[in-house]
Amino acid sequence: MILTKEIEPVLDKRGFKVKCGLFLCPFCLQKVEKFLNNGLRDKSCGCVRYKLSSEMNSIHGETKTRLYKKWCKIISRCFSKNDILYKNYGGRGITICHSWAESYIKFRNWSLNNGY
Repeated sequence: MILTKEIEPVLDKRGFKVKCGLFLCPFCLQKVEKFLNNGLRDKSCGCVRYKLSSEMNSIHGETKTRLYKKWCKIISRCFSKNDILYKNYGGRGITICHSWAESYIKFRNWSLNNGY
């Protein structure tokens, strides 16, 4: 962060006066007010943390696609005893290959390469 100007001291939670500074976030270019004693360690105002957490929680970004929904139903029919159709598939011993069961990406790649 780039210190743009120093602001007059304020009281922290414990009642001590601490110096504050007005910083410019290098990622979103917004002005952020931070304590000088710990604000210099931060690299952003929090915008990067929010972006990275959303990227880390997203594996493939295809949860709303038709193919993903089909894969979920296949998994459910073969492995979930609570599924209505389990008795016709998993209950009769019908399963899918191990690589498809553990990874939607492998199932998607095979499907797209074989005419889906």
